Amino acid sequence: MLRLLVLATSFATFGALFSGAGTAATQPTPASCVVAWDQGAPTYVVHQILVGNARLAFVAPAIEHDGVPLARASCTFSFALRHGRMLSLSGGNHGWSRPSLIALPLSVGPNAVVNRDGTLALRR
Repeated sequence: MLRLLVLATSFATFGALFSGAGTAATQPTPASCVVAWDQGAPTYVVHQILVGNARLAFVAPAIEHDGVPLARASCTFSFALRHGRMLSLSGGNHGWSRPSLIALPLSVGPNAVVNRDGTLALRR
């Protein structure tokens, strides 16, 4: 089974899902992150995950970076590609970071599946 990596996002988050400052009312959820992905994921990244045979993903809200609250809450997406590689990026409805390709997957259980069209579905 593919193992997933959750990025302790070491790159700047350019995108944001909500315009709030990370308050309880504006914190994204995995479900709202999936909606943001399905409605506006960059086409070239969707192509990369489909070509890379991604079947599992880890989706998580990202409201802080190195313990400092982000100006806007966003989401982190990590896709398990074939050959143990991982494609990760963050963002949401207001923009997306540049994706990072990582060769060292860590052990984190997936919480989403990648559909054949590149959309995501949360696992129950």
